[in-house]
Amino acid sequence: MALPHFNGSILGPSTTNIFRTINTNAALNTFAMAALDAGFCARHDARSTLDVKAVKLIWNAVNMTDPGTFTLRYETIDATTGDPTGTLYDASAVITGVTPATAGTVQTITFAVLPTAGRTIDTMYGVVLITDNAATTMTLRSHIATGGNGAVALTTATAVTRSSFAPVNQSTPAVILVMEDDSEEVMDMCPYSGAIATVDVYGADLAAAAKFTLLTSQSIAGVFIQGLAVVGSPAGDVRVRILDTSNALVTGASKTLDKDYVTLNAVALSAFFSAPVTLPSGTYRVVIDSTGSANSSNCFRTRSLTVISATAMGGGFMESTTTNMSTTFTWTDSTTVVSGLGLILAVDVAAGVAIPGNMSGGMQ
Repeated sequence: MALPHFNGSILGPSTTNIFRTINTNAALNTFAMAALDAGFCARHDARSTLDVKAVKLIWNAVNMTDPGTFTLRYETIDATTGDPTGTLYDASAVITGVTPATAGTVQTITFAVLPTAGRTIDTMYGVVLITDNAATTMTLRSHIATGGNGAVALTTATAVTRSSFAPVNQSTPAVILVMEDDSEEVMDMCPYSGAIATVDVYGADLAAAAKFTLLTSQSIAGVFIQGLAVVGSPAGDVRVRILDTSNALVTGASKTLDKDYVTLNAVALSAFFSAPVTLPSGTYRVVIDSTGSANSSNCFRTRSLTVISATAMGGGFMESTTTNMSTTFTWTDSTTVVSGLGLILAVDVAAGVAIPGNMSGGMQ
């Protein structure tokens, strides 16, 4: 039976609101942790009993000549106050004296002994960072403001008093969990580092794409485009297509958007095909180009996001680029950048759609 209420749902990065917010703000927010006892907490709801092995995060600024150190704890959350309790979910879920990594790089912090207590599903836990040795500069790339998916981040200047943790309004903490089986989970947190990757599309050869895989046949109404920017005065229209792994056009899966329409609506666009297109299971690319635009000063520019962990995102809708579309048409596939291109579903959502990783692709 057809389910018309799914018509127009988007298959792609399910953190659409976070994706758009970062593209607008161009950075994650930060939290200064140089002072002794400064605290940060990233809360989330457990969806499995798997134990947490490590945590991934990213620093915005660190004075590596006097970096200070911090303690990482994985605590239970008070169901009444929403604050961390100061109680470890497992006695091994703590590591002290951790030196922050160089600014801009992803830091993986692994517990010395693997916790074994097992989490309780549908229970809130928190990644808690506490400065245990003051620094000159130690600033966490802590969260994205607005457009969050889950529980907001908490911060305090006096982490020893857990009740002093206060919510950061409309925030989503930027933290990734590494589980005991080496899987990685986003858990409704922000999976992006805040770094924006751009690709200029113009002329006969330069195009950008999102690579994806379907496990079952799907009906696709069109393409959803996030983060498309206009550079100068591009002369060409914008073309979006779905190509198979041989770079052959899927019949009917092409739409050209007038450049004047795109320049007025470049933040988020929907490009609908003349009729829904059925994609059998397999691997494809959503491709965007502007062959009539002349150069890098007058073109369209895709804006994609670098992830904190490619493993957590699962490899779906990662960015692809080509510089020889008119000749050999070869693709370079990224393992660290998620594209802003997605699919608009038509009517029904069949079981078994490939949703790579945890929350990396999904229905909106």
